[in-house]
Amino acid sequence: MPRLTVTLPADLVEDVRARAERRNISSWIAQAVAERLARERLAAAIAEYEAEAGAISDEDIDAARARTTWEPSLRRSKPPAA
Repeated sequence: MPRLTVTLPADLVEDVRARAERRNISSWIAQAVAERLARERLAAAIAEYEAEAGAISDEDIDAARARTTWEPSLRRSKPPAA
């Protein structure tokens, strides 16, 4: 696996060490970076959609949430932890 050296402010280093606990710090940071990149890709996809179809309204968001609400009787897996 390629290596990358980064410099972080001391307070971030302390927070990472505290939150990574027993996990490998490199894997904790890799997961954080992956999550950030996923959010940025999603934001870009939303911006592209809105450029073509117009802004997503609160009503659109409510309708999407209503269609994706957890229905235990229809799903096999457990709901995400809150």
